[in-house]
Amino acid sequence: MELKEYKDGSILNKLKQEGDCPKMLLTITNFAFSKMVQNLMHQLDSEFESKRGRPAYPRTLLLIVVLYCFSIDIANYTKMEEEC
Repeated sequence: MELKEYKDGSILNKLKQEGDCPKMLLTITNFAFSKMVQNLMHQLDSEFESKRGRPAYPRTLLLIVVLYCFSIDIANYTKMEEEC
């Protein structure tokens, strides 16, 4: 599935139009694993390396969770945690 340009350019608008949850997750996942986003994640990983504490969750996974929650109108982090 390719990401297309929407009237307002919003991926979230596209996701809200999707009635099928697996399709919506596929769209989010394709976006999160796109070359542009992965390059940004790699940059962030190299800038904020830390050897202290527990290993961090993968940034791509966190991005997918946040975008999915935004797509179903959950913007509160506590509610995102409950959704997971």
